[in-house]
Amino acid sequence: MAKKPDKCLCAFCRLERRIYRKKHISPTNILLAMITSLAVMIGVWQAVDARVLVVFVFCLAISELFIQIRWRLTLACPFCGFDPVLYVKNPQEAASRVRVKLERAKEGTALLSVHNPWTHLAPLTKKSRRNILSELELAKEKGDSTSLPSAQI
Repeated sequence: MAKKPDKCLCAFCRLERRIYRKKHISPTNILLAMITSLAVMIGVWQAVDARVLVVFVFCLAISELFIQIRWRLTLACPFCGFDPVLYVKNPQEAASRVRVKLERAKEGTALLSVHNPWTHLAPLTKKSRRNILSELELAKEKGDSTSLPSAQI
């Protein structure tokens, strides 16, 4: 039977949402493609025919395509617009999409909604100059260049 979507939290706005974890076809999908291709073979040619393999491969390709599209569309958060796949590939583009989605939410009626992304955002904390200098001094004492603030950028 069809697996229901799993619940998870958005990495950005911390709102609960549903995603499909299944990325590729399973043996059940292969069996259903085989049954479909056999039914098409009997319906069209009324006999065993080798062309059924083309129909079988076509059914497999279509099912893989739909499962991957469904997985990819459910990854982006519907509330804040954060997309983890896009963030891995291009963080600036992901940030701009989140910014646009949050501005739309701020202007619209989403502020009154239960799924308001603005209520769950973590506050921005900026490191003071004193904290950065103390981290720099500690890193110099240790001799570790990877813990320097410039190495983290």
